[in-house]
Amino acid sequence: MMQTRFRCPLMTQSGDSPLPRPDHASSSKKRFAIINAWLLAKVMATAEIFHVADNLKHEPLIYPVVFKSVVFAALLVSFYLLEEVLVGLWHGKLQRASQR
Repeated sequence: MMQTRFRCPLMTQSGDSPLPRPDHASSSKKRFAIINAWLLAKVMATAEIFHVADNLKHEPLIYPVVFKSVVFAALLVSFYLLEEVLVGLWHGKLQRASQR
């Protein structure tokens, strides 16, 4: 039986990938990412319930899609920055230090 070995272009000469393996990520970072995604999904669902950015429904489709995308992106970025500031304050850092 003939075996063919394919190499990823990112692999070094020894065959090891310079990218970190997924099993090296700590479980606390994974939990934090899952909680973060859940909270941002709750923000999106709440904004959808309150009909945020629904004022262009009767225009051509491109206008409400682009407008809603921009509004939701701004909303998520603002909540993400707020979360980073709160995490920084929780760990005792000042507001400027937590934004870096």
